Amino acid sequence: SGTTVTAKIVEHLKGNKVIVFKKKRRKGYRKKNGHRQPLTKIEILSIGGATEKSSTKKIAAEPKPAPAKATKKSTAKADDLTLIEGIGPKSAEALIAAGIDSFAKLSKKNPEAIQKVLSDTSSRLAHLDPQTWPKQAKMAAEGNFDELKKWQDTLIGGVPPEEE
Repeated sequence: SGTTVTAKIVEHLKGNKVIVFKKKRRKGYRKKNGHRQPLTKIEILSIGGATEKSSTKKIAAEPKPAPAKATKKSTAKADDLTLIEGIGPKSAEALIAAGIDSFAKLSKKNPEAIQKVLSDTSSRLAHLDPQTWPKQAKMAAEGNFDELKKWQDTLIGGVPPEEE
């Protein structure tokens, strides 16, 4: 939102011919019609050139610089929770809304607390089983992504196969 796009019209042309054929069986009814859709060919010259200046003016106009620093810290600190087997985009949103936005924070939570967050957020997330999520998050926080990937290959939806 608020992004500007500058474009130049190159030419007006017609698209490919589309044939519309209507027929009713055993009635002798057949209609053949067609048309060519009018198209406009454009060339994009720039994207978002003016919005950068306006967004910096908005930040400078705000009297509270502390929230801007907090958002910078949270974006730098926030991890992609969907890398953990069993966590999808919706469950990641629920965890982030509950304040669990990094692998380190997730690794410190117990599975029951995570399950409560998910079930409180939505009944559609209540079926998820977060038993292995803290262990996976601990591996990710330590940077053991190769070991994590090997373990995730044995998991099915975040659950070890023998627990199914």
